[in-house]
Amino acid sequence: MAVVRIVDLTAATTPLGTGDLVEIEQGGNSRRCTVADIRGAAGLTNPMTTAGDIITGGASGVPQRLGIGANGQTLTVVSGAPAWAAAATARDAVTALTISTGVVNIDCALGDFFTLSLTANVTSITFSNLPASGRAVSLALRVRQDGTGGRTVALPSSFRATTGSDTAVQSAANAWTLVTLTTFDQGTRWEYTMRGVAA
Repeated sequence: MAVVRIVDLTAATTPLGTGDLVEIEQGGNSRRCTVADIRGAAGLTNPMTTAGDIITGGASGVPQRLGIGANGQTLTVVSGAPAWAAAATARDAVTALTISTGVVNIDCALGDFFTLSLTANVTSITFSNLPASGRAVSLALRVRQDGTGGRTVALPSSFRATTGSDTAVQSAANAWTLVTLTTFDQGTRWEYTMRGVAA
């Protein structure tokens, strides 16, 4: 499916359907989402179908009116906080994590991909901004030993390894380890795979 940049639409463009991909610029970065994503995150029920349409609805704290501008070129938040922006935020952003007195916090609101340079032992991993009840999240974490190597990572008791997974990061200097994590219950249980990766 082709991605449509809203700024490239002309007045004669066929109206966007709910499954069409659109590109939104947010903070200087391009983000892709569907029209349905924008409507769904805002709690809207009316379709965005015609240039000049104004869509009303939404729960408290989300945009009350969104629409395609009269010239068919602009997606406008007319009022309310842009809560739908979370749905449009690219989950493929890569965030570098840091170790603070042995603790690494993974903020799930920042995306699905993280890197960690092991400059010290990790004694605890914590998570923030976990999804609401009834929603799952999967994360990928690429860990790299520093030039010294031998750094360790203590996994939380909530971590459960899938069959055949390593249970410790690679220990050699500059070695890479890829960890993938999924939780279905807001972090009560994390199912993970962990394997070394060739340099």
